[in-house]
Amino acid sequence: MSASIPPGVDLSKIPLERNPAVKSNFVDPPTLAPAVTGVGIIMTIITVVFVLMRLNANLRSARKIGWDDCFCVLALLLSLTYTGVVISLNTTARHPWDVPLSVFADPSYSKRIFVLGMTFGPGIWFAKAAILMLYLRVFQVKRIIRFLIYFGLTFMFVLYWISVPLFSYYCTPRAGEAWDLTLLGKCHVNAKLALVQGVFGVVADIYIFILPLPTIYNLNLAYKKKVGLAAIFMTGILGIIASALSLYFRVLNWEHKDSTWNSAKVYIFVFVETYVTIIVGCTPAVASFGRNTMTKSALFQSLRSFLSTSLLRLTGKEDSIAAEVYSGQNNHDPESLSHLKEGDIDELNAPRQMAYSTVTSDGKYAADGPPFITRIVSLDQWSEGGRTSGSS
Repeated sequence: MSASIPPGVDLSKIPLERNPAVKSNFVDPPTLAPAVTGVGIIMTIITVVFVLMRLNANLRSARKIGWDDCFCVLALLLSLTYTGVVISLNTTARHPWDVPLSVFADPSYSKRIFVLGMTFGPGIWFAKAAILMLYLRVFQVKRIIRFLIYFGLTFMFVLYWISVPLFSYYCTPRAGEAWDLTLLGKCHVNAKLALVQGVFGVVADIYIFILPLPTIYNLNLAYKKKVGLAAIFMTGILGIIASALSLYFRVLNWEHKDSTWNSAKVYIFVFVETYVTIIVGCTPAVASFGRNTMTKSALFQSLRSFLSTSLLRLTGKEDSIAAEVYSGQNNHDPESLSHLKEGDIDELNAPRQMAYSTVTSDGKYAADGPPFITRIVSLDQWSEGGRTSGSS
């Protein structure tokens, strides 16, 4: 590339590509930099939270940490590196006629491209391998399913790790060479690899998505639980969509159509694909964390009680229903409650059940813990045959 540029030319004045219809703008051109940065940061934060909840849930359980957890952490670390390097390349997230050649001639650019090539393949492999290792651990899989899991691990290892030797060979300078445009031109041969990885990446995502479905279907669980378990892995659809869109823009890149602009779009969808893959692997542990830790915390119970009570107050139901149920005017007359809907009674009872602890017949608190407020209420139970008294 550099051989075609006469010496002494100011590369900051020459665009990567010329567009006869548009004048180059090196000062304030249209850019996808905010989108690249925004998606990268948001996906990073969400994924870090999911991984931390996953580790917390597994550390609290008897199982402790497994290989799938280790792979998940490695995928996150490599993806964080990839994201940081991509964001540092935001000066190229423009149309090619708005990017000066001086950006690519900078040795740091070639070095960062090398880092991207060394981290993307292993990062996405660890993310997808974590899900397959999760399948091995969670499901008592049959031999054929176990074979398919190991086949997927091996196939994807070859597909993604091949980038490590290729980038090491084509994208690093030999003795007497420099990190310059010539080296960058040689490194560009790996664009073919990106296209191949994009095609088979979509296939791998679909493979991972459908692999557990027969096992889930055959589990000895209630239908609703099967649907819920399948729904956890349904989040992988987002990864498939992102992978397909990433492939689409890689094809445009291969055809040299608005190359730098489409490269920025590829980065955005690679973010989504990689981080969603990590999140999918975390969802079972996060669901367990939410069910066993968050919902049982005093803060969650207090917040739930407060929100329920506030909702009733806003709708004006609490005072009116409470007055009718507990006032002496009604005097346990069932006819006076006949106009209330069943849902109204349920809404009235819901916050009281959460706000007041249960007191057993011997005067002690039940297992639901120390109360915020304790109330002993006498109830009359009505039946068709008459009235019977009770207390709770």
